[in-house]
Amino acid sequence: MASLELGPSSVLALAKKTGIKRPTLYLILDNLINRGIVALVPQEKKRLYIALSPERIAQDLADRTRSLQEVLPRMMAMFKNQSEQPKVQVLESSEGMMNAYREITTFKKDQKILTFFSFDVIGQEFEKMWDLFLDMYKKHHVAGRDLVSGDYTRYPWIAKAKRIPNYEIRQVPEGFQFFSDSVIYGNKVVFLSYKKRFAVIIESEDIADSMRTLYNLAWQSARKL
Repeated sequence: MASLELGPSSVLALAKKTGIKRPTLYLILDNLINRGIVALVPQEKKRLYIALSPERIAQDLADRTRSLQEVLPRMMAMFKNQSEQPKVQVLESSEGMMNAYREITTFKKDQKILTFFSFDVIGQEFEKMWDLFLDMYKKHHVAGRDLVSGDYTRYPWIAKAKRIPNYEIRQVPEGFQFFSDSVIYGNKVVFLSYKKRFAVIIESEDIADSMRTLYNLAWQSARKL
């Protein structure tokens, strides 16, 4: 716009008009020359720049759009391939595990959360997570299933949860044991190790669906509490 207004102009004149520092302005002008929007005035001892017809801007945009359309299918294929790759996140320490529980219990899009764990391995510092799940089941009407092993009689939480219509719990047959807590929700699977104090979150629709199939197989053989 400054070049159109001033006509053939030096970098100094353009710098005063635009308020752009001369080193930066040289870079801008070189770019505009390469794009065919600005040209050097021929047969001048002093370097003067002149703006070409504004129609060149429209042509430049059209050329860029055409180039983009040519490579867009390949770019979209690369993007789709990247988005389909599983995402893995590791959260360390007891607080990291609690953060995983907080994410699970604030997830509202999925209609069912599936878990399998052992009561015998849950540390006392994690017992506050029961209230997170109770709150989710009661307030947000998210359906939940727990597939458990171990002694559940020490946990009054079970009696409270069993009164919720959208919650079910079953115990696996004697002789089977879970050594971690595992949760399936949406397109994610979370594995929480109480012994090593870490959580692994895998975001993959294929893995989550496969885990649901295995879960449903185990559910059929479990005993209702």
